[in-house]
Formats: sequence, structure tokens, C-alpha cells
Amino acid sequence: MNNSSTRAAELHKRAIVIDGHSDILIPVTEGKMQLSERVEVPGLEWEAPPGLERSPLVKFGLSPHTVWFGCMGQYDVPRWQEGGITAQLCAVYLDDDWLRDAFRRGMEMVWNLHDQVRRNPELVLARTTREIRAAKAEGKVALILTFEGCEALGSDLRFLDLYHSLGLRSASLTHTRRNIFADGCWAADNKGGLTQLGRTLVERMDALGIVIDLVHIAEPGFWEVLERTERPVILSHTTPTMFPDTSLQASTFMGGNLPRSR
Repeated sequence: MNNSSTRAAELHKRAIVIDGHSDILIPVTEGKMQLSERVEVPGLEWEAPPGLERSPLVKFGLSPHTVWFGCMGQYDVPRWQEGGITAQLCAVYLDDDWLRDAFRRGMEMVWNLHDQVRRNPELVLARTTREIRAAKAEGKVALILTFEGCEALGSDLRFLDLYHSLGLRSASLTHTRRNIFADGCWAADNKGGLTQLGRTLVERMDALGIVIDLVHIAEPGFWEVLERTERPVILSHTTPTMFPDTSLQASTFMGGNLPRSR
């Protein structure tokens, strides 16, 4: 390594490094992997099982390989340790097939997160910044529970308090679709802001200290959240074209955090 690379490696080793988003709870909940194991996925010569083309994930333009394996082979304890990751945000995301039983599926994914922490002494469930710093000092990886869309609440906001007690610390109101809280960025008519239930949700998230993630929300809802929240927001993951510069500037003005896209 040259001097710059050496200094960068040393800085990375000392720093608290937080990965802002992962869907790894999906394959864990589906029984495809355990976080303790290094997962090696097959190459593109892999043959997809029959019927995979009917997956609701196909609408995102994903290949059959990505639909089946998702982010497997990217996130597991060996890779987190090798990459110097201090904390990993782990999202509860429900595809269209699970919306009819959203609360049950959400709780199932949360149970699996807790189960993986129980099984792996290298992992901790972090609810506070103090616990993240402690994980860094002890050489462990802190997992942080998040929502990618609040569908797992159903229509009962009391469940937000329950999820918070189980570790929920950040949530986006929507994924790309419309839900009962707001329009997602891919909704057929995505000109709507927050619903009344969405406004109440923002208030309760502020009260509990759950960080609002503005990823995937339609632009009117984006600005309405910034008008209503009293706390910093985040954009947990993005692409160079997902948000205009004015949105990014407004988020940072509020004290928010922006991701580095990979």
C-alpha cells in the first residue's frame, strides 16, 4: 500500500462505519441463510426455479438471479468483519405477496433478527448510540432494526410502539408504491403528500425518537415530512438521480444524513 492507502485503511479501522440499508432479513426469514455463514451464490449460469417470473420483484427490472438470491453473498458476519462494518441497518420490507398479512410478516422478520443475534456472539442488537460505540470497542457488529415502508404496522399505529420496544429505530413511510400513509415515488399518480394517518405517524415517530427515512417517498410527501418533523432525517440509500439537489440540500439543512451510493 502507498501512504494514502495506508492512512485510509487506518482511518477506516478506527472509524464507526455504518451501512445504511440491507434487505438481508428477507433471505434469513425465508430460511435461505444464517448470518453466521459466509454465503457464496452461484454465477449467472444458475437456472431459475419454475414460476420465479411471477415474483412481484420482477416489476423492479431485477434478473431472476437477483430475485432469488437478493443480497445474499453481500451481507454476513464474515463479510461485515472483513469490511470493518460497525453497524448494519436491517430493513423490514414486505413485497406485494405479504401485504394481506403484513403485521404477521413484519413480526416474523423482527423475530428472525432477534434470533440471529441470540445465535451469534459476534452480533448485538443496538437501540442506542452507546450500544453502537460499545460494539465497536468490543469488535462486534451492531444490527439496527429499520422499516422500508411502514406496511408492517397495518393500520394500527399502536404497533409502532411495539416495534420500537423490539428495536425499531428508523423507518421510511413508503416503499415505491402507495400505502395508507403516503404516496411512494413509483405510485401511478404520485402527486399526493401524507395522509392524515401519515401525519399522525410522523408525530409518533418524532415522539419515540424513530428516525424518519425519506427514501422512496413521492416528492410532495418528502417536503411535507420536512415541514412537520422536528428531528433530523436520513436518506438511507439512494441513486444519483433519486433526489434533486434541492431535496438533498433541504435534508442536510435539517441536520440529516446522506448515504454514499455504491
